[in-house]
Amino acid sequence: MKNKIDKSNNHKSWHHPTVRWGFQISLLFALWIVLSGKLDVLFLTPGIISAVLVVVVTERIFHPNETAGFMNPPSSFKWLMKSILRMCWYVPYLIWEILIANFHVARLIISPSMPLNPALIVFESPLETESANALLAQSITLTPGTITVDMSRHRILVHCLSSNSRESLSSGELIKKVANVYGQRNLKLPNIQQVTKLEEIIW
Repeated sequence: MKNKIDKSNNHKSWHHPTVRWGFQISLLFALWIVLSGKLDVLFLTPGIISAVLVVVVTERIFHPNETAGFMNPPSSFKWLMKSILRMCWYVPYLIWEILIANFHVARLIISPSMPLNPALIVFESPLETESANALLAQSITLTPGTITVDMSRHRILVHCLSSNSRESLSSGELIKKVANVYGQRNLKLPNIQQVTKLEEIIW
């Protein structure tokens, strides 16, 4: 019984921003000292500033304020480490998709017939957190042939350069990869629809 109480208290203490921030800043600052190998004020000052900035940025990514329609991601050190590892797998996947899309767009430009078929598509993102949806929107924009035009809560509007770009997004592979980064399971892929009237994109 005592062990359960201790574990519960440890979990709650990690949730407290002061404890979490202090641990992360200390860890990064210690790493800075080890890598620099110097204890001069000239080296320590940028080290502590860098550690604080990194923690502030990562906190905004992994622990955003709850907004309408979004859930907050779990606030645990274990979840954070798993998300970082999953992100390490996601980045090579995204780079590969960008390379493939680059070749596709280049072929469209070089082709004499210019088989372009631009269109706007809209879908309701099944991703639960704001940061996950932001990552999805940015990934779509980074991939040549598609641009995120607007995002309102879970609804995302995308401009596609060709039918191939639409089909690639409609497969749901990118959405599933982003969901995996945030540990979201039981994902229901959205119904992606092409916008045919202006009224359909006035939210």
